[in-house]
Amino acid sequence: MPFVERYDRLWVDENDYLRDRRGWFICYTDGSCKGNHQRGIRFSGSGVHFGYRKEIIRPCHTYNPRVSTNQHAELKAALLAIRHAEKYNLDRLQIRTDSQFLIDMIPHRSYGGNMVSHLAEIVDEISYLMNYVDVEFVHVPAHRNENGNDRADYLAKRAADIHRERSLQ
Repeated sequence: MPFVERYDRLWVDENDYLRDRRGWFICYTDGSCKGNHQRGIRFSGSGVHFGYRKEIIRPCHTYNPRVSTNQHAELKAALLAIRHAEKYNLDRLQIRTDSQFLIDMIPHRSYGGNMVSHLAEIVDEISYLMNYVDVEFVHVPAHRNENGNDRADYLAKRAADIHRERSLQ
């Protein structure tokens, strides 16, 4: 079981990253898909919260309803976090997420061959990057007033809104 410090016990380092007392970098990830269980165009995006001055908002890159899903957005958020960690030499990263799908999928690095290709590609890239960044995944309950998770939720919803706004242009 990974070590988990409450959000209000984390500290912000000189580069504005959240850290725990072990020195691990902490981030919260979330994905959002408006209309996830509906037919037709859906709008999705991913959010990552490393601290209030270190955040990533990424709208989905396509309007294909097979790709623009909540699962895609959740996996993409984790991928964005690990890419960021690798790029900026954050050697130990704890990813906190409310996505049980992500928790089940990534640490085991397997998807049983049943996953559609665009999701399998993300899982494969995450698994590859985990050779360079030590990553822990921690499940946090959704909508329980945990600041970091609430912020990642906001960022993901904002990314989905941006995805929708772009479709109207």
